[in-house]
Amino acid sequence: MGLLNHLEVLQRVIKNVYKLDTSIEFLECADAKVTKWFYTKTGFKKSRAISLAFTFVHTLKEDGTSETDEAIIRKNNYYRKEISGIPFSLCIKTNFNPVVLVWWSKSGRIYEPTDTDIDYNDIEFALEPFQWQLYCSQLNYNEPHPFNKSELPFTLQVEGLGVDVTLRVAFRKEQNPDIPEFISKTYAFIEKFNDYSLANGRKFGIVHNSRILQNGDIFTIALDSGSAGVQFFQSLFEMFSGTGFIEKVVMTSP
Repeated sequence: MGLLNHLEVLQRVIKNVYKLDTSIEFLECADAKVTKWFYTKTGFKKSRAISLAFTFVHTLKEDGTSETDEAIIRKNNYYRKEISGIPFSLCIKTNFNPVVLVWWSKSGRIYEPTDTDIDYNDIEFALEPFQWQLYCSQLNYNEPHPFNKSELPFTLQVEGLGVDVTLRVAFRKEQNPDIPEFISKTYAFIEKFNDYSLANGRKFGIVHNSRILQNGDIFTIALDSGSAGVQFFQSLFEMFSGTGFIEKVVMTSP
């Protein structure tokens, strides 16, 4: 049960509206990879209430006419210049969320939507923008996040969760933690998580970048969580729990 449905019909619609040719092989790969990415990222259970549908929102040229050729997927206004994308709507129940199905490659190869020789292990797909809390509310989740705060020995405050995440970590004042060890342990945890995920076919996604800064008793961990999702943060919080000296974690996203 993927996010894209009726690929032959979708292929014709994209051709009619955007004047853009696509191969079934490309659409099949996109469906498989973005579906895995989405459910890994959100932690949601697969549901027929969630799908990607075609959107008829057009980009306008300077003269006010609709841009309906391949130029629409060659914009450089994403966070990586080599990323290409096609507009869709992420449908959750009766809600239609504008997103762009974006793709890029690990090798640097520029994949065209007409390609049939797709390297599944090379190409990556995602949805932008990613608005976790909005999707939770549209699914009528009781909590705006999937973390069981009652099981954690520290206070967890979730203000946002997207691709770019900032964790503000406060230590207990009565404790005297080994700061360099905590920083090293956190970096090592992220590396180990990525290695394990890669060894299992990127099962849990990959964290792209991380940076830790100290300001007094507050540590700021800035993450580009990439394709990693709920499983990563749940595992990270388990590691935090084992330290015994963390008092509070505030999770935000730009």
